[in-house]
Amino acid sequence: AVVASLETLLNIKASEKLPGALRLKALTTALDFAVPFNFGLGIEIEKLTPTEAVLVSPERRKRRNHVGSAHACFLALLSEYPAGLLIAQNYSFQKYR
Repeated sequence: AVVASLETLLNIKASEKLPGALRLKALTTALDFAVPFNFGLGIEIEKLTPTEAVLVSPERRKRRNHVGSAHACFLALLSEYPAGLLIAQNYSFQKYR
């Protein structure tokens, strides 16, 4: 059921009925629950088109490493998350999963 819901949210044509901000908030919330690792990190989807994904995350102390800069795991997540969104919305769930 979660995969079907994510597929609906990621489908640009089907989700155009939702206002942009509401669609992005719904997708952010759904992904927070669908991907437990991401829950609580404060990552918000700011823009999502078939060719562009923009995510924002306010700076938080718990995301810093021992020298005070962004933790490498968090930086990796910030690069993989938008890549996954672009792949998920451009390739069929039924055909490629």
